[in-house]
Amino acid sequence: MGDQIVFLQRTVNYTLAEDNLQYDTPGGAPVHTRNFLLRLSDELAIQSASEILPPVDMPDPANGRVLGFEDMRLFGWRDALWGVSCVRELTEEGWCEQVVARIDESGACRLTDWRVLHPTGPRVHEKNWMPHVKPGKTGAGAETLRFIYLCDPTRIVDEQGATLSETSPAIAAQSFRGGTQLIAFAGGWLALIHEVQWRTAEKRRYYLHRFVWFDEADTLRKVSRPFFFDKKGVEFAAGLAWHPDERQLLISYSITDSQSWIATVEEAEVRSLLEDVDGLPSGLADTASRLTSAGGHSSTPTKAGVKPERAEDDGAMCDASQTASEGKDVGASGIKSTDEIFHDLAPFLRDVDSPLERRERSRQFDTRISPFLGGDDTALPQINCFYQVMSDKAEHRTMIAATTSMRAAGHPVRVWSYAPEKLEFIVAHGVEVRNADDVMPRALFERIVAGSEIRYFSDIFRYALLYEHGGLWMDCDVILLRPFPFRGDHFFNLQWRGSHKGHFVCGNIIYAKPYSRHLRALYEMSISRFHDTSGKEFGDIGPKLLSDYIASDAGAELREWVFSPMFFNTIDWNEIDRFEKPITELADYLSDERVFGIHLWTARNEARPGGEGAPLISTLISPLESFPTFTSLADRFNTDKNRHTGNRHAYARIYDRLLSSRKLSMRRLMEIGLCRGLAEGNQTETPSVSLWQSYFPFCQVVGVDLTDFSQLNNERFKSFVGDQSKLDDLRGVAAKLDLGSLDVIIDDGSHASFDEQLTLREFFPLLAEGGWYFLEDLDWQPPGEDAAKITLTKNLLREIQQHGSARSIDPLGVSALAGQFAEVLFFDSHYELNRAKLTGGLVAIRKRAETGHLR
Repeated sequence: MGDQIVFLQRTVNYTLAEDNLQYDTPGGAPVHTRNFLLRLSDELAIQSASEILPPVDMPDPANGRVLGFEDMRLFGWRDALWGVSCVRELTEEGWCEQVVARIDESGACRLTDWRVLHPTGPRVHEKNWMPHVKPGKTGAGAETLRFIYLCDPTRIVDEQGATLSETSPAIAAQSFRGGTQLIAFAGGWLALIHEVQWRTAEKRRYYLHRFVWFDEADTLRKVSRPFFFDKKGVEFAAGLAWHPDERQLLISYSITDSQSWIATVEEAEVRSLLEDVDGLPSGLADTASRLTSAGGHSSTPTKAGVKPERAEDDGAMCDASQTASEGKDVGASGIKSTDEIFHDLAPFLRDVDSPLERRERSRQFDTRISPFLGGDDTALPQINCFYQVMSDKAEHRTMIAATTSMRAAGHPVRVWSYAPEKLEFIVAHGVEVRNADDVMPRALFERIVAGSEIRYFSDIFRYALLYEHGGLWMDCDVILLRPFPFRGDHFFNLQWRGSHKGHFVCGNIIYAKPYSRHLRALYEMSISRFHDTSGKEFGDIGPKLLSDYIASDAGAELREWVFSPMFFNTIDWNEIDRFEKPITELADYLSDERVFGIHLWTARNEARPGGEGAPLISTLISPLESFPTFTSLADRFNTDKNRHTGNRHAYARIYDRLLSSRKLSMRRLMEIGLCRGLAEGNQTETPSVSLWQSYFPFCQVVGVDLTDFSQLNNERFKSFVGDQSKLDDLRGVAAKLDLGSLDVIIDDGSHASFDEQLTLREFFPLLAEGGWYFLEDLDWQPPGEDAAKITLTKNLLREIQQHGSARSIDPLGVSALAGQFAEVLFFDSHYELNRAKLTGGLVAIRKRAETGHLR
């Protein structure tokens, strides 16, 4: 703050256990943080100290296990001192939330003007946001507060948590975790981050630090080598500032959460440590930089080394990456075999006999993919396939089914062939046909096929194609069930079985960016193996080469891009008899949010009758007929959710947009209001229930209505009688269902605002994280409601959407749910838009979800 040194001293009531993982408090008391504001002289002597008290309007803890404002980072903004902290006591679940607050020193030192920051996307534990106050440009207004939310991708969020920008750095920085504030430095912005490392043998963690430098466009441009201040352990730096002499930097850090220190370092020394990310050399520096450390408490100033992490250090986590020599086989890393490496990487592969158990055991392994699956606005990657017409009599049913399913999912699809003129029949489906001679010469194709088989050539071709063009490779026997919006560096998927031949990675789906050095290495090795090996066994340059390469030192960094078979290979190559079963009998294989497509392997694909109970293979071979969009399917049912029945609201298009990704993983859906029009005691069908069940093959529908529909109950439908206006009725229904057991709730009931809001309050806890709550027909209200006593539901939710809480009367406390709302989206009823020019007839509310949730 100006020329003053302001220091935040955190105190805690716990000690870290020897493994640096467990927290011990006296008598098992809750973990509690207290913070003190210190002002220091230029020589770092304490001049004043005051405890920073919590806000006067802080609510009682909803979760009492961890209390206080943790890891506060100070910053100056709007001519005042502020802090951003991690707080866990505001939600019953103990979510880590980032809270920004002003430090008011006008009386007792106290936090005020506080608010929780809510980023977009699924709910996760929020920690270590890095504050960045940017000065306003001349004539452009006041300074702005932003935060660096992630380093890789580099995501910048505003003072409310909304994403401002997201870019990919030139280096892999996924392990960089937030540290200090950003300070102006060398024409850009400097910060300290930390990385968590593990001493595997000792089962202990320790932290390493790096300086990172961002340019004015918020791009990560420079980093230092990793270092520690005193010794390997839990050191945590949360403060970085210029010394008043403007020659040195001050760093505040703690050791094992029990000692606080200040280090000083010359500005010129930090400059010398920073290296451009675009030109980082291999190897590690041998010289160590030094920081001057001034100890808190009664410690005398000492020197703390800034020691670059060395590969030979005990417990080091970094490996010197090796590149395979041209024309040589790839050896497995260290003394471990490919088999050992993959079973260590994916332990669930050791026991895959039970489809249900392997599905559940692989779930945690796949949570890493969530940040790399884009949203609705993500451009879908180009899909590339190879197909050669070998017989003029072939019907090409599998290839047609595969490529049309890819196009129906929205991907651009390109099929490469050495006889493109024979594939003109698929151009009408929107598929681009290209000459494979543009990637590999036809003469080489003919030589390889003459010496082996076309599958062998296809393995080589995909490496060459992905190196030059990038994108998604998909075999022509993969039926895509929904868009695959992948945007990471690489994607490889495993197969459940095949280890007896060294086949762990299946090459049927591969993603790579253009000019991947790994795809180039695989291409060169596959060409070499073809010329050097007399025997040409299937898989030698496909699954086996892929598996061996990823298990090697040269391909080790690809292991983080390997995912379970659930995405495309949930039915394994030796389970193709399952394709003869109807889809309703395959829930253990298919009812999972990770299933994006199905690999047919060698399943028989001759034409067979479809319809209910038809074998899975017959539905997959006709994907457009068997898996219509929800919008077109709704037109077949007697419900006004479609485009032509009754009031023709056309809500089906919204359900299509928001729920199609859950087609196979939808477990349970509730609809409130099953009657067509007013309650009909003689109604013998529930069209909307039939629609949901038809589209979601593994979903149970729960119905709530004034009318008793229990005569229609079965395994996939359960009905309750209830009146939305009666609290006891709603709670009676809720008591019969588990919390978080519903993936979707649709309120198409009375449409009275009181009933809608009471039902939302009582039923929202039943909704699973990441689930959707819909309210239909917000433009129609039954007569008799008193506007002075209840706000129209549409208006109330619009206020929550725009302001985070209700601004009008809210007698039922709907605002209390706002913290659980990840999104509030309004859509139109086409009927009301045409009839009365009304917009926003349907609202969709998504519940916050933990990280790893796939939408």
